[in-house]
Amino acid sequence: MLKKIATFSAVFGLLLLAYAGIEFSILNVWQPHDTILAVSGIILLLVYLVADFKEIISSFSKRSSQLNFKTLFGMVLVFALLIVVNFISARRSLRFDSTANQTNSLSYQTIQILKGLEQEIKVFGFFKSDQSDQIRDIFGIYENYTDKITFKVVDPDKENALASAYQVEKYGTVIFDGGELKDFTANISEQSITNGILNVTRKTRKGIYFSEGHKETDIHSEEKKGYSKIATKLYLQSYEPKKLILAQTVEVPKDLSTLVIVNPKIDFLEGEIEFLKKVLVARKSICVLVEPAIELPRLFSFLREWGIFIRDDVVVDLSPANQTYGGDPTLPLVVNYASHPITKKFGKILTVYPIARSVDTLQTTKPLFKTILASTSPESFGETDLEDGKVRFDPESDKQGPLGIAVVSEAIVSLDSQSPKVVVFGDSDFIDNFYQDKTGNADFFLNTISWLASDEDLISIRANEANETKLVMTQGETVVEFMLTIFILPGFFFFLGIIVYLRRKE
Repeated sequence: MLKKIATFSAVFGLLLLAYAGIEFSILNVWQPHDTILAVSGIILLLVYLVADFKEIISSFSKRSSQLNFKTLFGMVLVFALLIVVNFISARRSLRFDSTANQTNSLSYQTIQILKGLEQEIKVFGFFKSDQSDQIRDIFGIYENYTDKITFKVVDPDKENALASAYQVEKYGTVIFDGGELKDFTANISEQSITNGILNVTRKTRKGIYFSEGHKETDIHSEEKKGYSKIATKLYLQSYEPKKLILAQTVEVPKDLSTLVIVNPKIDFLEGEIEFLKKVLVARKSICVLVEPAIELPRLFSFLREWGIFIRDDVVVDLSPANQTYGGDPTLPLVVNYASHPITKKFGKILTVYPIARSVDTLQTTKPLFKTILASTSPESFGETDLEDGKVRFDPESDKQGPLGIAVVSEAIVSLDSQSPKVVVFGDSDFIDNFYQDKTGNADFFLNTISWLASDEDLISIRANEANETKLVMTQGETVVEFMLTIFILPGFFFFLGIIVYLRRKE
């Protein structure tokens, strides 16, 4: 009876030790109950050794016992190997994301921010013990790219002092502690977490000012044509969206990084044009988004000085790719981008521009770098006569595509100073509340603002989201697909059938 109890003690003791070791290797946290399990396991093993000490010593001389010992040693070795593998994998994980849009991976933008961290950041996730798995997995991915972030899951019910120190009032709160600066979020999405990291590492928010006084759309409007969503995304990227009435402003605000002019319907006064010049003299940046059929002589003349020409037309897109997206010829689709920091990670990401006008570059006496950032397809053209409601190309008055949708102009200055920059889009609807989340529209605009604000580390594709995949083909590819499916493949099998029939007949 005593022998059976001793054997049971040995087996149960090994199981307790194995459980404590495996749990620690997976969770990377030594819990109080793990100590109890480990101590209990050691005590049970000691009971076995004391109870069967003489038999254990004598059994080593028997061949069968030696074989059993080798088997037991092998099992212990396998258990130890599993613990070591789990311990290493918990700290050096290897992940594969097979989703088409890489929705389970960090965006390139976030990775660049993590690799560029220079200060230590403590992150505390205040969750119940049974609700911490998701946040632990997310921050495990973050920790793979930097050693500057230390993360800890805290149960506020068990660590009241820490929760009180950070004034945590509800479960699900994540605290970012950068020393002098602190931030929090209740949203555990990639964008919110990365924004929290930025907020405690960047001392101030740069001001992105939106002009007022020319019937521009309100940036805080939540209507379909408003810009509240893009304003929120700017804030989440550590910018401060603000309004600015140019006619009432004499000096350039100190925190102004970029002045954005969205869909003005009234031309600028001479004094306001002088203010725009002050902005650029102060080596700040300007972004202009205009709509067709609105003439702004003073503003357009100012932009011509920066080598940017705005045509009086409406871009019409008759490409096959346009048909796959909905077939509206006044909704040009763009997949062609210049080699530029704004679009360096774009590849063939689609952007759409509902009812846009074309923009182009001009020769100027100023030393400027001018680039057409985004261009429409060769099948597009600039329609200059829509009065009869018919869309047709007139070679005498209409310009054949590709046409520019966005143009950038940058002053050439010394390398040790920031250059003033101007970007013009021939459309403003592409970032309104309805269109901003269509394909890559928001990314294009946010990348533009980041470049204008000299924050190139923020230029990339934002947090990945699952979306539908569309096959966009050129006109040549459409013809090949049509011939292949309608004539070539059916014709091949028809011809093969005739051959088989003739051979059988013979």
